[in-house]
Amino acid sequence: MPGLPPVPGGGGLRAQPGMVLGALATGAQGAVGSSYNFAAPVYQRLMGTFAKGDLAAARAEAVVSDADGDGVIDSADECPNTPSRAKVDAAGCPLDSDKDGVADDLDKCPDTPKGVKVDKDGCPLDSDRDGVTDDRDLCPNTLSGVVVDKDGCPLDADKDGVADANDQCPTTPVGATVDRTGCPLDSDKDGVYD
Repeated sequence: MPGLPPVPGGGGLRAQPGMVLGALATGAQGAVGSSYNFAAPVYQRLMGTFAKGDLAAARAEAVVSDADGDGVIDSADECPNTPSRAKVDAAGCPLDSDKDGVADDLDKCPDTPKGVKVDKDGCPLDSDRDGVTDDRDLCPNTLSGVVVDKDGCPLDADKDGVADANDQCPTTPVGATVDRTGCPLDSDKDGVYD
């Protein structure tokens, strides 16, 4: 019993029923492989028709439609409008390696960590637009234009608790008690900080 020629599967090329018909004509009695298993009803009809000796009907069964050209026949295609040249899985759906909801061929950030919310391009969100993505931002509501550190928090060079953008006294001595403007307190107004 002759076998069928090897056919790549699981990510692009699929066996076509015409190949099965050719193999049946040379004596094969079946087909093995993920493509044949996935679209079994098509291949079973083709093999049954051929076995009955109706070559014309078998040829008709061998003509199948793949409207989106992804290599998965329409009757088995779970994503019938896949963009051309998109790499697809066995169900005909675009691959999404990082599982962020954006197909690999459109994903500008293909290695997004699991569970991170992404934009339409597949990149992690940065809701406050401070340059630190939401999944790493310890200060997620930074005002626009404020310079932030690696954690997304406003810079405070003198460590007085008042962000540099609002600090009217940016060189306050370490440990000095400051008012809301970042300036050292001088309660008795003697010119010497408290």
